[in-house]
Amino acid sequence: MRSIRQLKKAGATFAVVAPLLLTPKDRHRILDTSEGSGVEDQLENCLFHADVSRGLHALERRAGVTMHRAKMDQFLPCMVPHGLHPEAVRTASVLRLWARRLDQSHEESSWGWRLRRAASALDRLPNDPHVLADEGNLRVIPGFDKWVEEFTIAVWQGGEPVESAWQRWSGLDGSPRPTT
Repeated sequence: MRSIRQLKKAGATFAVVAPLLLTPKDRHRILDTSEGSGVEDQLENCLFHADVSRGLHALERRAGVTMHRAKMDQFLPCMVPHGLHPEAVRTASVLRLWARRLDQSHEESSWGWRLRRAASALDRLPNDPHVLADEGNLRVIPGFDKWVEEFTIAVWQGGEPVESAWQRWSGLDGSPRPTT
């Protein structure tokens, strides 16, 4: 996580975690090049016998917590196609990130699919969703049921249900999640 802190210090405003998986051929090549180093057994256990998905999830969580502490965005800011509202696209990105986190935290009982469905509708929205929320009209967007509306507002302003989702995903008790 030193890299994230170095990026922040250098002026970066965002970082994206993208874990990469090694092919079996790559793992064998890494093991072969470590011959004689004295760590072959540990490396073999890591490369071939460890639960890779659990390790990648832990790495993603650790990077997310580090970016949170560094006050960095955790998704890629981007140009928005003509006719779409930048805040709608940004909110859709944030909802997709939270959908992934809910999936990782809850597995089969995750409501992440609800956030992804709403994010798909937000992608094409020509209006600022904050204005719709101020008018009490977020539910006119397909996929925005009461829970998704509450979650989206909490993403912007803090509070529940995002606070408990953050605590469950990050493993940090009492660590407030920054608003976007």
